[in-house]
Amino acid sequence: MMVLTNQRTSPTNDPLVKYAWQEMAMSYVKKNNGCEAEGTAWAKDCTLYPSKTGTPFVAFIHSGDHKFPDEAPALIAKFFKEQAAAIKAAPTATPAP
Repeated sequence: MMVLTNQRTSPTNDPLVKYAWQEMAMSYVKKNNGCEAEGTAWAKDCTLYPSKTGTPFVAFIHSGDHKFPDEAPALIAKFFKEQAAAIKAAPTATPAP
């Protein structure tokens, strides 16, 4: 899952969704997906939280307001391409006889 959210240093940039609410939603998704507590840099303004269950989370925290960021479509495509590649590379289970 990939989430776009506003910069934590300027939470008032989004007049519609408070940053505290966004943080709560991100925490819930990370916990529900079994993500690691600490993330790693993934792209500019993006942090990847890997998951042992194959359900990683990427937070794209930008300094804009509620507007959809121009760079978001390319980042979303990158995320799904990486997920598709991981699935293709995963070993397949052999059905039981």
